[in-house]
Amino acid sequence: MNKGKVFGFSVVGAFLVLAVAFGWVKSSQALQVEMPDIPVVEIGEPGLSFRYVETFGETEAAYFEDSDHLNYPYGVGLDESGNLWVAEGYGRRAMAYGGDGTFLMSIGIAGLSRYDDDTFHFPVDVAIDGNGNIWVADTHRERVTYYNSSGEYQGYLGEPDSGYATNPNGIAIDSAGNIFVSDADCHCIQIFDSSGVFTATLGEAGVIGLDNAHFDNPRHITVDDTNLLYVADTANARVQIFDVSSLQDISYIATIGIPGEAGSDNAHFDWPMGVAVGSNRIFVADDDNNRVQVFNRTTRVYEATIGITGSPGTANDQFNQPYDVVVDSTGNLYVADGSNHRVQQFDSNLTYQRTYGSTGVPYQTDGQQQQAMFEYHSQ
Repeated sequence: MNKGKVFGFSVVGAFLVLAVAFGWVKSSQALQVEMPDIPVVEIGEPGLSFRYVETFGETEAAYFEDSDHLNYPYGVGLDESGNLWVAEGYGRRAMAYGGDGTFLMSIGIAGLSRYDDDTFHFPVDVAIDGNGNIWVADTHRERVTYYNSSGEYQGYLGEPDSGYATNPNGIAIDSAGNIFVSDADCHCIQIFDSSGVFTATLGEAGVIGLDNAHFDNPRHITVDDTNLLYVADTANARVQIFDVSSLQDISYIATIGIPGEAGSDNAHFDWPMGVAVGSNRIFVADDDNNRVQVFNRTTRVYEATIGITGSPGTANDQFNQPYDVVVDSTGNLYVADGSNHRVQQFDSNLTYQRTYGSTGVPYQTDGQQQQAMFEYHSQ
């Protein structure tokens, strides 16, 4: 603010009011007042200069880049060697760990998005194909990118006029290399062949529905070894199952849950986010109920619950918004426990084994473990 101009205007204005009020001048008379000359100095002209003094923070480093913390893990996947992959939402990374919990590699930069091909904005799921390529659903970038087994960028999936996902939330790859992408905003599943060419759409793009031909905000998906596609039809509070043996003739098989009815008993889900299939069980990440529901794979009858229904917690057998699940060939179950900033591993007996990440701590700064006090979460 230019204080000289404000002060000058205030004095002149007061004088004009008094002059008219006391009859010194008539209101119709012109009153000539000389304003003081106030110099305007342009930036860069002599007399005013700027110079760099100091940087607060570390350039392009939101926080320490380590493998012991996970900042909102949203999706989990497995490669053919049984290595665990984690899509770290606000952490902007895809992270890989060995079966013994050893960190292997990462793609992206912790907490940083530059809108280039080496970083993510909000990765929500990851899948690995038979050639070792790593596919990442980056929902806020509105695309699915893929990398070779060394983590080098290769390209992205689809084109805007050929089935391109506008809000990819889940990705699954079948034994033939076909790629399935759940598109939450379009309420459909987009299907691509192994070359990345758009092939088909399951559901009606842009149309919400409760019948078996429609979805409402579908999230994570998986394809089993018999070519059954399982869809967490999140806002419809159900899991839908389809036979995708022929992409030209996809058929509905079954539903788990009560369509359109959220609930906390064992017949209902409340915002189911993820689904996984083992040798004899189906696992559903029931987000708002803070639990994982277990069903018989053949009969689809309820068998067990991991977690405490409706009660978020930090104990090893509790969750706080479980977002996704995946199960390996030996029956180990991995749960992306989003708001606890960790992935929990259970064995085939549903017994807790280990934690990936640090419970309740999304990242590390300045040598201290802290909550995300200053992080900007853009959704």
